[in-house]
Amino acid sequence: MKREPTDAELARLLSGRSGPSVLEKEAAFEAVMQGQPKGRRFAWRAVLWPAIAVAAVALGVLVMPGAPDRPEFGAKGSAQAGLSLSCVRGQTPAPCAPGATLTLKVTAHDRPYFAAFARDAEGTIIWYLPAKGEMSKRQEGLLEQGFLLDPAYDKATMQVFGVFTEAPMSRAQIKAALSEGLQSTDAVTLLPRTLTLQRGPER
Repeated sequence: MKREPTDAELARLLSGRSGPSVLEKEAAFEAVMQGQPKGRRFAWRAVLWPAIAVAAVALGVLVMPGAPDRPEFGAKGSAQAGLSLSCVRGQTPAPCAPGATLTLKVTAHDRPYFAAFARDAEGTIIWYLPAKGEMSKRQEGLLEQGFLLDPAYDKATMQVFGVFTEAPMSRAQIKAALSEGLQSTDAVTLLPRTLTLQRGPER
């Protein structure tokens, strides 16, 4: 039976490096996430999403999708699955910048269970969904839960990954499914997005 990778092994795989600094960050990651709020609930989804779409163009939010012609995007579900990123401050569309709230719009289709995590410029993994100890849930459209972008984050970019599956999965199961690399498989459709963060956001 294939051994499930440890958190440290997954961190090395995702960061692309074998250096101890990423392992140290991964060891501290769970402790940091335990103290981080699960996210804010937004009751304005139906009203605000059209405004976000328009504002994203006006504000120049830079969200670059993974290249669709790469081989890993040929897995089941990848042709229909979609992931869009936007940001707000309070209930107002805003540039994606440290301190803003990241919102996710999901198109799931035949793999309706959704999870998400980010990888920062140094390879540190930040889990968004599911919460620790929980299973991924069916998601579609603009998610009610938003995710605070760390105000102290000082890098220009970060990668956000959407994970689509046919059945609910825990973080450990997702890690095992991605043990061979950050690419779609027979069990998982993985959609990467590169989020470029603007500096000096308006307050």
